[in-house]
Order: sequence, then C-alpha cells, then structure tokens
Amino acid sequence: MENNINQLIAKVLNRVASSEEIVSFSRWLSGEENSRDEFCRLKSYWDAEISFRHTLNPELSLQKTQQKIQLEQQGRKKKKRILYRLLIAASLIVLLGTGAYFLHVTDTKRIIPTEHYIYLTENNKTHFTLTDGTKIYLNKNSKLIHTNQYNDVNRFVKMEGEAYFEVRHNPEKPFVVEAGDARIKVVGTSFNVKIDGRSDIRTTLVEGSIRFEMPGQQVILTPNQQLLYTGSSHRIDISSIDIDKELAWMEGVIRHKNVLFSDLMDGLMKQFRVRIVINNEQLKKSSVSMTGAFAEDQSLEQILNVIAITYPFTWEKRESVYYIK
Repeated sequence: MENNINQLIAKVLNRVASSEEIVSFSRWLSGEENSRDEFCRLKSYWDAEISFRHTLNPELSLQKTQQKIQLEQQGRKKKKRILYRLLIAASLIVLLGTGAYFLHVTDTKRIIPTEHYIYLTENNKTHFTLTDGTKIYLNKNSKLIHTNQYNDVNRFVKMEGEAYFEVRHNPEKPFVVEAGDARIKVVGTSFNVKIDGRSDIRTTLVEGSIRFEMPGQQVILTPNQQLLYTGSSHRIDISSIDIDKELAWMEGVIRHKNVLFSDLMDGLMKQFRVRIVINNEQLKKSSVSMTGAFAEDQSLEQILNVIAITYPFTWEKRESVYYIK
C-alpha cells in the first residue's frame, strides 16, 4: 500500500497523473492525519531540486527526496532553504449533498502560480456559481475545469460530459467553453453542451446566441436550435428541438414526446445498454405515438410495466435480452 502511495505522489509531483490518479491521491491526502505534512515535506524537496523533474523518472526522484528527509531526521544534513512559499499541490473537498468532487490544483512552475479548479461528478449531479455569477449545472459522469484567472483575465472553462450554463452577461469578456476539439463562445446566454463519446458534440441553445467554433468552421445558433458535430466526419448539422425534452436531465427525468413504440424501445436500449426484441408484429407497425416522462432512477422493468398500461403487451427477460410479446 505504501509503495502504491509513493508512486502516486511521484506521478502527481511530476504532473503525469491521470484524472483518476489525482482523485485517488486527493482522497489519501484528506483521509489520513499525517498525510498532508508528509506530502508538504516531500514537495518542498521536490521544488528545491527542480532539475530532478527532467533527469530522473518519477519513482527514482521520489526515492531521492525521501532519502533527503531521512538524512534530515537523522541530523546528517541541514535543511535546505526554500526560496518560495510552498503552495498546496492538491486538495479534495467532498461537496456534501451532491456527491461531487472538487479538486484544487496549484501549478508552482510559473512565477505567478496558476490554480486549477476541477469539478468531478461521477454518479451524481451538481450545480455551482462561478465568481462572475455564471451558474453551471453538471450532469453525471462529467468534469469541468477553470483556473484562478477566471473573470480576472478571462472567462474560460473546459468540460467533458454534459453541462448546462447560465452565463452572466459581460461583452468585454466573452465566456468560452472548450468541449473536445471545439470552442463555444458566448457573451451572456443559456445553453446546454453534451459530448457524446470522445468526439461528437451536441450543443443546444435556450436563449441568447452562441458561436460554435472549429478549425475552419464557425456557426452561430439561435434559440431552440441544436447543433450536432460529428467528429469522425467533421460534419455539422443544425435542427430545431424540444428544449424541455433536452433539459429534462436537470429535473431527473427522461421525457418522450410523440414517440413511436419502436423508437421508444430503441431509446430504452441505448439508455440501459441492453437488447430489446419486439415479437409483437402489431406493435412493430403501430403508428400510435407516446408522450410521457420517466424518472431517471426507475429501472427498465419498472418503465416497461408503466408502458404496458398504455400498450397491450407483456414482456419477459431471458438471459440479458428483453422480449416484448
């Protein structure tokens, strides 16, 4: 366990740690009573020996700093004078009531330190307000990053997953969202951004206007429009959409409006990542549409039972496949 922690600290100090490793490190940092003191001392020596960051691998560099601390404790070597004040490299606060993680990371390589604020939601949703009054709502399994320069130098954030923004109006400092390979620039507006997979981006404008920017492409959206950027083909499609349906995730529900039974089943297959087979030929050909909403925490079985009240069918599950009869 101790060796794993040492390797984790080395990666954090060398700035090669992944997002998952940063979260694990931060949990350790806030979970043990002496962990913060131990890390601060390691980081002091690390900062004093900046050249080691480039000449040694993370594990060897950490071993060297640990050896120096041991020599100091044994009285064999005098303490080195640290030329600048130590800044905490990472800390973790669990946001009670939301289940989201907030990471505060400081970059000490620059003369003027840049502090990075990282919000990780995992299996929960959260919302918060930035210093300029901009409100952000993060969906599950999403991440948002900004620095301490936000609203002083710029209004720039970087995100993964899905988020809804209510941007405070400021024409002198446009609000910029980096989402994948794209940038979304606004002055003051409300919009939703979702990154599907690694490269597909879905942007929905509620009010105001936004400019979607890609290398060689710029598109301006108007309210109730949705832009879909397909990364594999670099294709941009714009369509009019139902805002209530698109933002239903903020209310914890999934809305369906005028959806055919077969299309509804396709949507449930994608949502729950299962296979649904319709053996009822009448339902396959049905032109009757359905409008309704389901709570996010409802199981597929519960949803099928509710739909069966409207549509006369039965269902059964064999192995991992659902059969509609």
